[in-house]
Order: sequence, then C-alpha cells, then structure tokens
Amino acid sequence: MAFEFKLRRLVEFHETDSAGVVHFSNFFRYCEITEAAFLRSLGLTLHRADHAWVWPRIDAQCSFLKPARFGDELEIHLLVVRKSEKTIEYMYAIHVLGAAAATLVAQARIVVACASWSESAQSLKARPLPPELNELVEEAPQDVLGSSLRRVGRVG
Repeated sequence: MAFEFKLRRLVEFHETDSAGVVHFSNFFRYCEITEAAFLRSLGLTLHRADHAWVWPRIDAQCSFLKPARFGDELEIHLLVVRKSEKTIEYMYAIHVLGAAAATLVAQARIVVACASWSESAQSLKARPLPPELNELVEEAPQDVLGSSLRRVGRVG
C-alpha cells in the first residue's frame, strides 16, 4: 500500500511572471501533476475514457512561503492524509532543491472526491472510491504524518 510520493521537476519559463517568479496558480498545477504521477506509479489514472470516475477538487488551500524561480529544481512531496469512502485528502510540501539544502517554498492541502457522471441528472454524483484504488492507497501512518506536519506546518 502507498501513502506518499515524490516528484522532481524544473520550473519552466512559462510558469513564471515578469519577475521570473512562479505564478501562484502553478503550485496547484504542481500538486495535480504529482497526484497524477502518484496514481500512475500504482497503475491507476485520474481519467478514464469511459468516465467511470472523475476527481473534482472539493477543497484546496496553498500557503506560499518563499518564491520559486525560473530554472529552480522543485521536489513535490505528496502524502495521503485521509481517505474516506468517497474522498482523499492530500498534503503537499514543495521544496526548491539547492546545493546545500532544500528550501520549503509552499505547502498545500487538496481534497478530491470520487464522482461519476449521471446522464439522467446531467451532473456529477459522488461515488465510493474505486476498489483498485482502495487496495493500493492508504493513509500515511501517524508518525509519518506527525513529523511531516511538524516540519511544514499544518495547512488549513
């Protein structure tokens, strides 16, 4: 069972503003990219062609602590904080990797719900998490969560 994942990537020019600093909206994109990579690493996907499930974001928060700039190497650390019948809560710590040490630049919390499209209602309807996801994803143990929350501070 998996509860954490780390992804490294470079800050691209198009992700920055005129000062060369990452635009705040991109931190949410980094989180979503990391979530998709986490699920892919388990043989799962965010998107199914048959629309058996979709993952609307029902709560999202991000605290920006320091700027990240064009060319910086980022490490995005995902932890599964909570898993319920129909939702998953992720916590993210985003660091700029430096020669001497990593610098925490942002922390985020995102709650996703599992839903499927209802043709009759022409809307999304919450549904239980897919069994294959339930079998592979678990909540991070309290000792891991505790040390991570102390290290980056609790968002929210």
